[in-house]
Amino acid sequence: MVTHNTQNMQSIKDDFGVPKKLRSCHTAKIGKYVIEGHVPATDINELIKMNPTDVKVLSAPGMPAGSPGMEMGNRFDPYPTVTYNTNKEFNLFNYHSK
Repeated sequence: MVTHNTQNMQSIKDDFGVPKKLRSCHTAKIGKYVIEGHVPATDINELIKMNPTDVKVLSAPGMPAGSPGMEMGNRFDPYPTVTYNTNKEFNLFNYHSK
């Protein structure tokens, strides 16, 4: 694993091709996939298992309460995880409702 500490995350997101509407606070690269935000590990593992050739980004847009790392007691805001592909299409990957 390589960690890059930077104050300019927007340039990293730009370099990785993360669309503005999918951006969040954290950005990671796992193999050929960019993981954006508080994406559950189960979704990341499923993406890797599926190994789609057209997906570029898997994101949990924003910072939804109750997502991994955003736990707030009993509060849970349902949220989607979304893929962005080589055809510049957005698709629902999973919906987390608790």
